[in-house]
Amino acid sequence: MSIAITDLNVDIGVPGGAIQLPVEASLSPADLESWAESVAFSRLAPNTPRDVVAALSEALLTAAADSRTRSPALAFSFCPQPEHGELARIEVRGLKADAGLTVEELADYFGTALSISLEQPETTRGELPIGQAVRARHRFQGSIDEFGDGPVLQTVAYAIRTEGVDGVLLFTMTWQALFFSDELFELADKLAATLQYTRPRR
Repeated sequence: MSIAITDLNVDIGVPGGAIQLPVEASLSPADLESWAESVAFSRLAPNTPRDVVAALSEALLTAAADSRTRSPALAFSFCPQPEHGELARIEVRGLKADAGLTVEELADYFGTALSISLEQPETTRGELPIGQAVRARHRFQGSIDEFGDGPVLQTVAYAIRTEGVDGVLLFTMTWQALFFSDELFELADKLAATLQYTRPRR
């Protein structure tokens, strides 16, 4: 008997500098603000200027609010140098899908260019310890403001099919700092290989 992807308990290796984001829907705005301020103070040196602490707190609050819109099982803000804010976002979530969906079909889906795509997504099929996977690298235009400006974003997504599970496990890593893309691609590959899950107890 298959199990739904959303019923799995998922875990992933956490790189140094990663801050787990609270994505529980039950948390109030006041709870999130208190969390962001506390983490910002704990991650920065005691003599850090107040405006730098406030900037990190605001960045974490924004990251948590953004990740919550996708209801991930896990989300992290990767801040290896917290005084400079978030370098990348890491998320893992389960996607409901047809049990017969193949890896080839996943590759076609994630390899399709969108209206926001700046180039054709690059897909690669492979194996991870927990199942067959498709990796898609995608550079796209972020949200445009009223002046017509917006960030260029790079994302790498790993869509994974696991035997006996109905649905797709999706691991994504997204960033704006394109200068660090080579290092972040390498990190994402390492993290994808650490993905684990446990089935809920019956």
